Amino acid sequence: MNPKVARWAYQRLGPLARRILEDQPDFDLVLQKASIPQRADMYVSIRLAFLLAIVLVSVLAGIVGIVLHTLEVWTVPLPLAALGVTLALTITGVVYSWMLHGPRLVAFMRGEEIDDNLPFAVNYLASMSTADVDPEHLFENLARQDVYGEIAVEASRINRDVEVLGHDLITALSMAADRAPSARFEDFLDGAITSIMAGGALHSFLDAKAEQYLEDRHQEQESFLDSLGILAESYVTVAVAGPIFIIVLLSVLVLFGTSGDLPLQLGYVLMLVLVPLINAGFIVAVETVSPKV
Repeated sequence: MNPKVARWAYQRLGPLARRILEDQPDFDLVLQKASIPQRADMYVSIRLAFLLAIVLVSVLAGIVGIVLHTLEVWTVPLPLAALGVTLALTITGVVYSWMLHGPRLVAFMRGEEIDDNLPFAVNYLASMSTADVDPEHLFENLARQDVYGEIAVEASRINRDVEVLGHDLITALSMAADRAPSARFEDFLDGAITSIMAGGALHSFLDAKAEQYLEDRHQEQESFLDSLGILAESYVTVAVAGPIFIIVLLSVLVLFGTSGDLPLQLGYVLMLVLVPLINAGFIVAVETVSPKV
């Protein structure tokens, strides 16, 4: 957003934003977990400015429609007017809801990605630690590895806290643990802090964690295969055998000329509506239980 617009939004809408945030005292932490580099009141102020713009455009469109209707230049059809009002209210509600709940969803998705990449990132750290790389440079090197996604982003924030803000590594890791969107990543950082403070061998800790996370991932893969087998059996029953049985039954009804056009109409509903919905449902189910590679 343009800095001038953002400044105007913060000056004019900041007090309202702070009142909205009174019920969400942890919103600053949520934004940090979502990797959104804005203060909570600034973030909400900017989104309120978007809402205000939507409301103003909707009001102006309504005034123009009323004037045209009054002057009999253009008679706005009632369905079109109802659609416009519904669309404006829907967009306003979506923007407001996303303003308050979107960062939590983003933080959750970042946490999921971190959990998926954590076994490989920790294994990478363990490999580097065998060459006696000091802890500061471990995270500095990890920050350059974009293949690890959000873990690399968190590592770059740790490196920033050390190199730019002047914090020691323990403080930087503690801050990273506080804002970690993943409980597993937070546990790993807490363990690294304990290992460093105790003067123990960080390499041993990293090796143990890498083995643990890889074993956990192996178990997740086995659980996924079991779930996939159940879904496959259900798919054959519901999406293959079920529609075939119903089609045969409807065909028999048509041959005997019973129930008029009802069997044919039910067949259309089955093939054009129910079968695509069933397949879409199974696609979503498989995607939900599938671990990321």
